[in-house]
Amino acid sequence: MVEFLKDVVWNFQLRKKFKSFEHQSRENVSPVKTMAVLLPEDLKLEKQVFEALAKSLNISLDNITFVEFTRKKIEERSTDQKRSIYCSRKDVSVGGNFSSEMQLFFNTRIDILINYFSVRETFPELISMNCNAALRLGFSQANFKINDVILDMDPLETNLFLVESTNYLKSFLK
Repeated sequence: MVEFLKDVVWNFQLRKKFKSFEHQSRENVSPVKTMAVLLPEDLKLEKQVFEALAKSLNISLDNITFVEFTRKKIEERSTDQKRSIYCSRKDVSVGGNFSSEMQLFFNTRIDILINYFSVRETFPELISMNCNAALRLGFSQANFKINDVILDMDPLETNLFLVESTNYLKSFLK
C-alpha cells in the first residue's frame, strides 16, 4: 500500500517537474567540467565506460559522480569509488523527500547527466528531474521528456554507447 501511495505522489511531483522543465531555456554547456551518471545498481556496468567518455570530453575523473539507484534497501555501500552515491527507493519518503546526501547532489550544478536506464519508471525519472543538469543524455526506451539527447540502442552495448554518446555530445558542445 505504501509503495502505491509513493508512486501516486511521485507521479504527481514528476508531472509538475516536467511542466517546469519544458519551459526552461537551455544553457550553454561549454566548457564541460562535470558529469554525473544515473544508473541502476543491478546493471553491474564497468565504470571505465563512463570514465572513457569523460576523458574524451576532457572532464577530470574527479568530476564524475555515479548515482546508483535500487528498489531494495541498501545495507552495504561500496567504497571503491569516492564519487558514488547510492539511493534506494526505500530511502525516499512518501512525499518525495530524498536523503541529505541526495539533496546536496541535487543542489550541485552538473554539466552533463547520463540517464543510463532504459525503462519508464517513476523513481529514476524523479531522481533525474531533481538534478541540476545543463544537458541530459539517455535512451529512447526511457521517458523521452527527461533527456535532451536520446540514443536508440541497448544500454548493454557499451562500446556503441561510448562511440555514439561521444559523437553526439561533442557536436552539442561545439
